[in-house]
Amino acid sequence: MWQRTRSCESRSRPRAGRTGQRATVPGWYRSTKNWDLIVADKGTLVAALELKGLGANSAGNNFNNRTEEAIGNATDLWLAHDRTACFGPIRPWAGFMFLMEDAPNTRIAVREQPSKWRIDSEFEGSSYLKRGVILSSRMLHERLYDAVCFVTSTNDPGVPPMEPVVELNWMSFVAAIQARVQYVKNTQTAIAK
Repeated sequence: MWQRTRSCESRSRPRAGRTGQRATVPGWYRSTKNWDLIVADKGTLVAALELKGLGANSAGNNFNNRTEEAIGNATDLWLAHDRTACFGPIRPWAGFMFLMEDAPNTRIAVREQPSKWRIDSEFEGSSYLKRGVILSSRMLHERLYDAVCFVTSTNDPGVPPMEPVVELNWMSFVAAIQARVQYVKNTQTAIAK
């Protein structure tokens, strides 16, 4: 059984939002992970956000890579928190935003590689856009991330981005962030008393 330890120290400034190399946090399966954006307050990792995009021309080569990154990053964050207590007394919040290009080759059914085992029927005959929805929905339902936003966009500037699933839309994502900010504020007030 793993024990929680204080094996890593937070060097965060109060109410700091960080990007780039300054958004690096400890991991469990690797020494560190550079998230796209982190928010820290009073030594606590409040939030970690990952932003991923997938262009139509690279969908065939990169969709599985994006899937593995998304699942691995969340798993690494949660295990680092659970097994080392390095992010402070409050569990971090994790968000994932996925922007995929809506184009003919992301809308057509993906040809499956032969397998000895039957694949999940939800994937049968699915396009990369549909697989993006499946991935995003499952990561949210399985609580790999506290909030997930999935948006599609064409390369036509006259066509607005689309949000194919209500629970994965931008407003739901923002509402989850706002709720998290209030939760941390209330919790830190209670801890300080």
